[in-house]
Amino acid sequence: TDAKDNSSVINLDYVNPLSEKSKLELGAEARITRTDNDYATNRAGIENAGFTYDFDIYSAYATFGQKFTKFSYQLGARVESYQVKANYTTTTQTGKFENDYITVYPSAYLNYSLNEKNIFNLSLSRRVDRPSIQQTKPIRTYSTPRITGIGNAELTPQFTNSAELSYTKVVNKSSITANVFYRAISDQISQVFLNDETADP
Repeated sequence: TDAKDNSSVINLDYVNPLSEKSKLELGAEARITRTDNDYATNRAGIENAGFTYDFDIYSAYATFGQKFTKFSYQLGARVESYQVKANYTTTTQTGKFENDYITVYPSAYLNYSLNEKNIFNLSLSRRVDRPSIQQTKPIRTYSTPRITGIGNAELTPQFTNSAELSYTKVVNKSSITANVFYRAISDQISQVFLNDETADP
């Protein structure tokens, strides 16, 4: 197996304390990744293969927060452009996958201190988990003599919308925290185990 991975990251961040109670944060980021994988084997029933997986991520974010005597909050959003191109070739077949979308990830954090010993927090957010190169690589790999793994080049990112409410009670020099949360996951990425009916027993 011959694998090459080239990644470039450019990041800019700007923080401006507007006052003692307010703060503004801005930022932008570019992530460019190119991967090239070649697999050669003489094992019967398994073909030589090549796989390229390239993706570009361009994003910008803004957050604004304020603090008061008992209450503080922070509101933000990140806009992201995601582009991926994958190509898979063997001696008998070729495959191609492309994905291109723009997504907004909002977030909100609220904090309320009833007093120094009773604190409430509420958070709302949306986040993304992208498949790794190993999860997308449609080339067989062997973890044990009886277990082989293969990725899915058409995997799409997994999105999670979450809400969480917490209460913290300070007791002497210790604290106790109770949480309740809700998470909704779409396009969940998971691992599946299957029997290979063509393999030798």
